[in-house]
Amino acid sequence: MPLGLFRARFVLALRRAYRAFAALGCETLLAAAFALWLLLGHCLYHQNPFFRPEFLQDLQDLVQCCFISAIPITTMLAGLAAYPIKRYWQKG
Repeated sequence: MPLGLFRARFVLALRRAYRAFAALGCETLLAAAFALWLLLGHCLYHQNPFFRPEFLQDLQDLVQCCFISAIPITTMLAGLAAYPIKRYWQKG
């Protein structure tokens, strides 16, 4: 298969994928991500009282500490994901 033909098919496949994603709607994807963020935040919050020694040990680990520090960043992204939903509900 010539390289030009492969490239043309690849570009067509990307266009089809983009149209399918646009038909799905970005807000739907963001709403699903927001729901997942709420679930994971809930699990982390309720892990703390029951597994406190393990949680404190994760704070001392250099790798696990990076995951815990990602919570404020994901909170900001979840707020951005919830903003279109908030506007939708305010319209009535």
